[in-house]
Amino acid sequence: MLTFPEKLARSFRGSHAQLCVGLDPDLHKIPNDLRSAKRPIFEFNKRIVDSAKNHCNIFKPQAAFYHAVGAEDELADTIRYIREEVPDALVILDAKRGDVGHTSKMYALEAFDRYGADAVTVSPFLGLDCIEPFIERDDRGAIILCKTSNPGSGFLQDMHIDGSMLFEKVAAEAEELWQDKQNVMLVVGATFPKEMSLTRKAAPSVPFLVPGIGSQNGSLASSIRNGRSSVSPNSLIISASRSIIYSGGGTPHGIEEAARRLSGEIAEHEAG
Repeated sequence: MLTFPEKLARSFRGSHAQLCVGLDPDLHKIPNDLRSAKRPIFEFNKRIVDSAKNHCNIFKPQAAFYHAVGAEDELADTIRYIREEVPDALVILDAKRGDVGHTSKMYALEAFDRYGADAVTVSPFLGLDCIEPFIERDDRGAIILCKTSNPGSGFLQDMHIDGSMLFEKVAAEAEELWQDKQNVMLVVGATFPKEMSLTRKAAPSVPFLVPGIGSQNGSLASSIRNGRSSVSPNSLIISASRSIIYSGGGTPHGIEEAARRLSGEIAEHEAG
């Protein structure tokens, strides 16, 4: 059984930054040729995986797009399909869980046992004890919300507490957890480059999941410059969803080209 850091390293294929494709299937945007399918969400996800897999080794289903329409079985089948088609892929369930300990334990069972994800996004708002159930297993991980990409994130995340901003304190706590178990990451948005630099200073070793590239117009160059770790490999997962899965109207060629282009840009900026 591979540990979480071993899974992470395998999915990066020797690079320091890797593309992650978000699987956010909106029934109103799924291509017309798939809407009449018996399970359109699953069929669309298969298309995305098949089209992107040569350029991407990390996939991130967003739980809300499945729960909202009763497509939990399609979510589970999507993750199983990824395992079959991309055996060394890392699968992140983007669910932003966070509750008291006994409830978080059930959320961990949902993510890891029901769906088979390798990691799940979690909120630290209730405290570190709400995160513990997600990092009990050496082969699974928690990705902690830290400095998110949405415009209103500063309302709480930028609050000053004892000389630091709240997101810096979250990052520092994550660094301690990483040094202990190496199965935590941080969500740090590409839309706030200065804050990303501060987060990296507070958490020099922790890998980042970076949303905000693509539809949210975050800067890839500044994300790699400010977010890359100087002490740890496998430090940046660059996530894009809508800008890839609906490219070219969600056709196989459109998806493949968008994934190829962004993966190539990541490699260029990493090399530079």
